[in-house]
Amino acid sequence: MSDNPRVWRNPNGTWSHHRDSKRKWADEIGCRTDLRFAEEWARESINAAFEARAKFDKDKDMNREQARSRVVTLTDQSPVRIIEADWPTTIQGTVIEGQLRADIRIREHADGRILVYGTADDQGDTVRAGFLLTDENDDDPTWVIRQVAEELIKRSPTNPKLHKAIMRAADEAVAKLPLEDI
Repeated sequence: MSDNPRVWRNPNGTWSHHRDSKRKWADEIGCRTDLRFAEEWARESINAAFEARAKFDKDKDMNREQARSRVVTLTDQSPVRIIEADWPTTIQGTVIEGQLRADIRIREHADGRILVYGTADDQGDTVRAGFLLTDENDDDPTWVIRQVAEELIKRSPTNPKLHKAIMRAADEAVAKLPLEDI
């Protein structure tokens, strides 16, 4: 028997090791060499598996960070950053006339929160407004769309055409709300 318990001499004079006890080697050096290769291969396989898992986790985190995000300006609150995939647009009213643009959107999160926000742009002069609806402040979406339109009008330059575009965008968004049976 060898002085190394990981390598031993079989009764028939051949050599074996603990990584592959069914194979037999004619000499101890060949057996130890195969054991060394087997252990190195096992270490490399384990390291490769750990590295692959670490890369997968890092890529997953990077994909999440690189997922398309958007900053939404809220009225009288701090802006919020959302991942667009987590907050799909459910309703949108948009009016574009020349260099005037008015846009009001509703985005809903799976947990029930709702963002109602809008932008109005007159030749690069952009104003923003928005509200976050939670269970505690569950307001009527029609009313909130109108509030966003009013805030945009208050913040926009005195341009009656832009004000009309904002109101038409609000009307378009309200018209896309789910029907109510009465």
